[in-house]
Amino acid sequence: MTRSRRSRNRKKRQLKLPSVPRVRLPRIRVNWGAVLLPPVAVACALAAAEPIGTLLDRPVDRLIIEGPFQRVTPVQVEAALAPELGQGFLSVDLDELRRRVEALPWVDKARLRRSWPDALVVHVSEHRAAARWGDTGLMNERGELFAERAPHAFPELPR
Repeated sequence: MTRSRRSRNRKKRQLKLPSVPRVRLPRIRVNWGAVLLPPVAVACALAAAEPIGTLLDRPVDRLIIEGPFQRVTPVQVEAALAPELGQGFLSVDLDELRRRVEALPWVDKARLRRSWPDALVVHVSEHRAAARWGDTGLMNERGELFAERAPHAFPELPR
C-alpha cells in the first residue's frame, strides 16, 4: 500500500496550469561576413597606407622648367626650388614651391605639377612691362607694380 499512496500523492502534487499560448519571437539571422568585412577592409587599408606611401614617395630626380625666358633664367628658378626638393615626390608641397618661384623678380605666375614617377614640371610666365612707374618702377599689363627698382630703364615705355 505504500506504493499506491506515493503514486497518489504524486498525482495530487502535480497542478494543472492553464495552457498559455507560446509567443514565438522572430529569429534574427545576421550575415557576419557582410557586417565584419567593411571594418576589416578599412583597417587593412589604413594599416597599408603608410608603407605604400613610403614606397611611392621617391625623391624628385628631374626638374623640368618650361616657359618663354627673357628676364628670368631656369637657373634662378632651380635655385629657388632647391631647398624644398629634398622631400619625396608625393610629400613635396607644390603651393610652397609655387610661392617661391613667384617671389622671383619678373615672374608673374608659376604652375607646378607632378609627372610620374620622379619629375616636377614648372611652367613660368613672366611679367610683361607695360609702363614705367616713377623713375625706376615697372608696371605690368594689369596695372600692378611688380618691380620698384628695375635694373634697366626701359625708356620706350610710357611713364
